[in-house]
Amino acid sequence: MLRWRLLLIAAGSIFAPAGVSATENQETAKPLESFHVAVGGDYLLVPVSMWGEELPFLLDTGHTYTCLDAPAEERLGAVLSEMHSITPLGPWSVSRHAAPKMLLGRQAFTRTVHVNCCDLTALREATGTGLKGLLGIQALKPFVVQMDFDQGRVNIFAAGSSDPDWGDAVPLAFTDCGRPQVKMEVCGVTRTFLIDTGHLDVAFGAELIADLKKLGKLRVLNRAGTRGSGIFSVERIKIGRFEHRDMRVLVDERNTIGLEYLSRFRVTLDFYGQAMYLRPGKCYAAPDREPKDLSGLHLINVGSDVRVGSVDRDSPAESAGIKAGDQIDRIGVWDAPTYGLFDLRRLFASREGRKIVLSTMRSGKNREVELVLRTLSPPTRTERAKQ
Repeated sequence: MLRWRLLLIAAGSIFAPAGVSATENQETAKPLESFHVAVGGDYLLVPVSMWGEELPFLLDTGHTYTCLDAPAEERLGAVLSEMHSITPLGPWSVSRHAAPKMLLGRQAFTRTVHVNCCDLTALREATGTGLKGLLGIQALKPFVVQMDFDQGRVNIFAAGSSDPDWGDAVPLAFTDCGRPQVKMEVCGVTRTFLIDTGHLDVAFGAELIADLKKLGKLRVLNRAGTRGSGIFSVERIKIGRFEHRDMRVLVDERNTIGLEYLSRFRVTLDFYGQAMYLRPGKCYAAPDREPKDLSGLHLINVGSDVRVGSVDRDSPAESAGIKAGDQIDRIGVWDAPTYGLFDLRRLFASREGRKIVLSTMRSGKNREVELVLRTLSPPTRTERAKQ
C-alpha cells in the first residue's frame, strides 16, 4: 500500500507558538466551500471541475503539483517537459503541461500555472478509489483547508481566515518544494514530519528508526515481508500538547503523519498563517485504531475486482495457499467489491483467531479458503539486522 508513494514523489518533484489558540473575540469563519468526504480516516476525494466535467481528485498535501490521469493528456495541449524514472513498480513517465481552467467547487486555482499528467492506475488500485487526479499543495496553498473527520467534510476557507473554534495552533513549516511539515516529539526525540493526506499511516524514516532502536523505544510487531521494512510500536508521540502512546508505525522514506493519526482531530491547515490547528475529535483518545495486520494479505482494486497484490512470508494468507494475482470474489457471504480497501484493512486486523472464509479465483478456477488471523512472527535476527 505504501510503495505507491515513491511514484508520487517522482511525479511531484516533484510559526505560531504551540498550544496557543486563536483569540476569543474573533467572529466565526464561514467556509467558501464544503464537501462531503469519507469519515474516520479514509482517503479524501474532492470534486474538481474542468472541461465541463466534475472529477474526483485525491486531496494530497504530500504531493507538490496537481496531477491528472493519463487520459487527460490529449486535452492538455503541448508537452512542456517530460520526466522518466524507474520505480519499484516499473517505468514511470510524467509530462508537464499548461494548466487548464480548474475549479474546486466555485473556487478557481489562480496560482496553478502547470499540471503534471501521468498514469494513476497503480494509485487507483492501491487506494481502492475512483480518483482521476491528485490535488497537490500548490493548488491548496491559497486557501485554508479544514478536515473534519467526524462529520465527513472538507471545508475550504479564504486565506487569512481564523476562528477561535479551530483549536490549538501548531507551527507549520514547508519543504523546499512547498509541502507542509510540523515538529513531532517521539519518545523525547524531536523530528520534522511531513503532513501527508495522501498517506494513511504514521511512518518513520530510517534515521529516526535507528535513533529509537538505540534508545530501546521501539517494539517490533510484524516481520519484514512484502511490506519491506516491518511494523513497530512506539511508546509515545507528541504534537504540541497532544500526546498518544503505544502507536503503530511503519518504516518509509521519510517521517510522515498520515490520515490515521490526523483523523483523531479536526485539522485546519492555514498555509498563509503557517499554522496547523488541532481540535480533538471523537476518536482522539481511542487506542490505536488499526492494530498490526493479522493476515499477511495485501489487496488492490483492478477495475471492479479485488485482487491480491502480495502475500507476506509465513503468514496466514500464505498458509491458506493464497498467491499474488488471485482474485477475491467473496468474503464470507458478501461480494468482495462491496468492501472498500480501507474496510478490508480493518477486517484483516480485527481479532486474533478470527476465521474468514474467502472465495478466490485463479486461472479461471474457483477455490474457497479459510483465513485464520494471527500475529505474524517477529523477524529473525538476520531479518532484523537488515531493517
